[in-house]
Amino acid sequence: MTEEDTPQRKCTVEFKVHIHRWQQESELEPQEIVDAIEEAIEEYFDLGEEVEDGEVLSFEPEEDMDMGTTEEGD
Repeated sequence: MTEEDTPQRKCTVEFKVHIHRWQQESELEPQEIVDAIEEAIEEYFDLGEEVEDGEVLSFEPEEDMDMGTTEEGD
């Protein structure tokens, strides 16, 4: 598996595609897109008040958290 084939890289590329689309199809400024993405991450991972403005997001999954993988580890 090359670096370009890693799940992390694929995720990065997909997010870049969505960001590009939002820049092209909306009237949002770049910082508004970043703020929306940050809000979505905080909501999705239920980070609540743990993250303060300007803080770099860091995430440690709980042991029982379902990360969407299958039994085969996909």
